[in-house]
Amino acid sequence: MPRGPIGRIVARMMEKSNRDRNSFVISLLNLQPADYVLEVGYACGMDMIRVSREVTSGLVMGVDHSESMFNLASKRNKKLLESGRMQLHVGPATKLPFAYPYFDKVFSIDVAQYAKDPVKDFRELKRVLREGGMAVVAMEGQDEQTAERLRADFEKADFKNVKLDQSAHLICVSGRK
Repeated sequence: MPRGPIGRIVARMMEKSNRDRNSFVISLLNLQPADYVLEVGYACGMDMIRVSREVTSGLVMGVDHSESMFNLASKRNKKLLESGRMQLHVGPATKLPFAYPYFDKVFSIDVAQYAKDPVKDFRELKRVLREGGMAVVAMEGQDEQTAERLRADFEKADFKNVKLDQSAHLICVSGRK
């Protein structure tokens, strides 16, 4: 949970070093202009900017458990927040603050490896997806055991059409509701 000045510095460093791999994850979403998209673990909010470039008439929302990241992302995305095209929330991935299936696409990068109960967390992602919606979860790693465990957990969470993609030290799993 990044906090304070050190957390902001680390977030900015990660933003630069992770740009290409995060763009790869976002490309898997096949974003459409009117999509409603949720990022779980938005950190400094840079990926939400990338998403908002493609989601021009929909809505981009984010949930992150860190108040420091909320503050940083709010400053960075001030215009998008003021326009109503983006919303940021603070809270855990284990209980998303949405009462009904709201999103066409949900994605999360480098959050799954911290989950105490990944299947439960993935079910929570699925809960907020509209019928036919897509979730993409990515995490640092390369080994086959981790990739297989992530894929199996997605299937246990009852996602359909589960697919595993790997790219330069990144494991991505996607599925549909």
